[in-house]
Amino acid sequence: MAKSEHRRRISKDTLNLVIAVCAVLISGASFYATYLQAQSEEKQVKAATWPYLQISSGNYNLEDEEHRISILLENVGVGPAIVKSFTMSYEDAESSDIYEILTECCIPEGEGRSWLVKPESHAEVGSILTNSVTNKILPNGSAIAIVQIKKTDTNSQFWELIDVSRWKMKGKACYCSLLDDCYRTDFVNEPVLVNSCKSN
Repeated sequence: MAKSEHRRRISKDTLNLVIAVCAVLISGASFYATYLQAQSEEKQVKAATWPYLQISSGNYNLEDEEHRISILLENVGVGPAIVKSFTMSYEDAESSDIYEILTECCIPEGEGRSWLVKPESHAEVGSILTNSVTNKILPNGSAIAIVQIKKTDTNSQFWELIDVSRWKMKGKACYCSLLDDCYRTDFVNEPVLVNSCKSN
């Protein structure tokens, strides 16, 4: 009789141990499922706020039906882009000032490189409209004109030189999402995730 009771007591202890182990496993599985769900939700939020910058250019404005060189910075992502830094380059010259790039590409040395300092006073250059994009928020689906140059009777030679040279112009930028996910891009390769834009 004592042996039978001892066996029953051992079985009960074993059962309790099995129940305890199962409870721990279930808790662990529940925690892991919660972790996966949190990760999935975080990815969804990042995807919903992901910016993606591109550079495009053209030489004709269909709306106004006029020859106009435009170099645009566009956000084709699904979230706003906070542009922290932006530069353009032409051959060996790189600058955040588009006038310096236009001078380098299209004004020969010794032929009045000061033209572009105040272009509105020079008919041979024409009206050049520019925008600074650094430290600006670019909403998704929007674009900002880095430079616009309308072709006129007096600036056609300069305009045509820029029209040819714009294909050699390149850009670099560092921008962040609203969640402070930051990306560096050369507008050729896929953007690279970086810790911040402070060093760019």
